[in-house]
Amino acid sequence: MRNAQKARAEIAHVAARLIAVDGISDYRVAKRKAAVQLGFKPDRFLPTNQEIEQALADYQRIFQSSEQPEALDGLRRTAAEAMAFLAPFRPRLVGPVLTGTATRHSEIILHVFCNAPEEIQHFLEDRGIPATQTSRTVRIRGEGPMEFPAYRFIAGDAPVVLVIFDERQRTLSPMSPVDGGPLRRARLDEVEALLDRS
Repeated sequence: MRNAQKARAEIAHVAARLIAVDGISDYRVAKRKAAVQLGFKPDRFLPTNQEIEQALADYQRIFQSSEQPEALDGLRRTAAEAMAFLAPFRPRLVGPVLTGTATRHSEIILHVFCNAPEEIQHFLEDRGIPATQTSRTVRIRGEGPMEFPAYRFIAGDAPVVLVIFDERQRTLSPMSPVDGGPLRRARLDEVEALLDRS
């Protein structure tokens, strides 16, 4: 039987391919599917999310060295435009588009702040932007998983998800789904700096 460390590495590699090529965005789903494809039980030898993230970055560097940076740059440019448009709600970019592991399937995820979700709805409606109401679960330090209202719309070819935080929730500390540390959030000027460097 293959040793556990080798099995974890194999699962991470296959999961990375599933994310990069097939567009699976949930790391847990990707690694369980990868485990089954490799002949393991779906809950055995599962790598950490950090190991998946590293395997994904490696896969993109080796197999998508021109395609992925181009797609990432396009997503970041769309994110910057959306953030400028949504300036009244102090948007912050989070997730793979910020960290650099976005694929052509990735959503642009923005955290926005307002007094009530209806403010976002009216803002989009008044500007003729069709959006779907949804929700997203975010892990909050000291609180655990919390569900937040969200809106999803298309900007150009990219899906944009606005996760809505109440003004009184500005001090909440979202946790990274990758390593459990503080979730990195970027202001518009920080996203523009990333674009200047690319």
